[in-house]
Amino acid sequence: MAQKKVANNNTNNRTSKNNSKKIIKEEINDEKINIKIIVVSLILALLIGTVVYFNVGKKSDKDIDNNKQSDIEDKIIDDTEDSEVQEEVKDQKSETSNIIKTVMDNSISKEEEKISNENSDDEEKIGDEIKYYSITFNTNGGNNIDRQILENNEVTQSVLPVKEGWSFAGWFTDEDLTNEFVFGDILTEDIVLNAKWVKIIEFVSEDEVLKMVPVSEGETIILPSDEDLSDIIDSENEVATWIFKGLDEYDEEYTLEVLEGMTFDTSKFRSSSSVVKLYMDKLTKFDLNFFLNENSDFPIITLKVVEGRTIDFSSVDEKLNEIDNLPEEYGWYFKNIFGIKVNFDKDKKANSNITNLYLDETYKITYIEKEETDEGITNDVILKEENIVKDSTIEKDDILVPEQKEGYNFEGWILVDDESNEEVYLDEKLIIDEDKIFIADYKEISVKEDLNLLYNEIQEEEEENLEEEFVEVKTEESKEVLEKTE
Repeated sequence: MAQKKVANNNTNNRTSKNNSKKIIKEEINDEKINIKIIVVSLILALLIGTVVYFNVGKKSDKDIDNNKQSDIEDKIIDDTEDSEVQEEVKDQKSETSNIIKTVMDNSISKEEEKISNENSDDEEKIGDEIKYYSITFNTNGGNNIDRQILENNEVTQSVLPVKEGWSFAGWFTDEDLTNEFVFGDILTEDIVLNAKWVKIIEFVSEDEVLKMVPVSEGETIILPSDEDLSDIIDSENEVATWIFKGLDEYDEEYTLEVLEGMTFDTSKFRSSSSVVKLYMDKLTKFDLNFFLNENSDFPIITLKVVEGRTIDFSSVDEKLNEIDNLPEEYGWYFKNIFGIKVNFDKDKKANSNITNLYLDETYKITYIEKEETDEGITNDVILKEENIVKDSTIEKDDILVPEQKEGYNFEGWILVDDESNEEVYLDEKLIIDEDKIFIADYKEISVKEDLNLLYNEIQEEEEENLEEEFVEVKTEESKEVLEKTE
């Protein structure tokens, strides 16, 4: 019995020992499997890195020989004797293949997206280049400016042209210079910009500039208002007038009165500077009375008129429309210092020496001129007809002056009177007591007279030149004296 028990113990001991060896062997095999799996994983990872590198860096490399890669992987698996290891590696291979496929798909997708974006950017740039618009500059007499094509069609700053004697006043999209171009906008089409040029008008009073306004060719000159001049003008009894002083084409001084509503014209305002000065002068206002006749106690209307300015008769005519029994044809006259009636034409300028005007009937005078046709026939040509207050005279400045005829001198107007053989000329002493006709009297200029006129003109010109030389000499002498004194 004891022997049987010992035998059983030995048997159990051997079994236990065998089991321990088996467990140790399994653990060793597991370690080997793990090591082999790690080695295979490292090899596969290296292969993955290589594939990814070639797919990302160079798209054409994605067509790697898959069969060759598969053969390498299969060889690695076959070299592993343990079936469990082979199964594990196969699973790892399948999982790794999926990872590779995912990585490759992602890398290809990203590469294609990058290429697509680059192509899109190129297309956009090409599109932008096609859509770039140009600006052409019309400087209207200024310096030449090349046509420009701006980046991104953004017009961020103005180009400043130059024109001698003018100030630049902006770019405009229309030739009438009414639509100013706004810099900072985006171009949407090709455009032409037109330069606007202005002169700066300075209104001057006693060397003080009261106001400055820009004005371009053909624009109306805006004169200072009564409010602008309230400190220096008594608006009840005075009015400001503005005078331009310049030199004509012969360098002769001239003046021009600038009236309300006048437009700027460089042929009238001759100035090489961009600044044009207008000098203020004061004109007197006074009352002008209108009477129906010399026996009227009160005027029908009184106007406030300005010395030297044309009188506006519109309000007078409106007043007369309210009065009955007026002459069919009537006019106005005044009395001179000798008590003689003098015709007052509506175009005549106000004169502070004339403060009362009287209404009366009129006669008609006619100005004619003889004209010879190519056939040798002489005709009477009417130059003008006008109404003159009866029994009045005409001031010299109101008598018509015809155009000059080449080779002839105008001698005056001769009264056409069939009842008299005397030549009566129209002058400020002739009383118009009926309708009268006057014919122009011309006298042919002889060669001697023509030479005399030419000689007189030359003499006048030489005298002017001598005067200028004399002034220059005196000026130089004065400078020398002044320098010596200093």
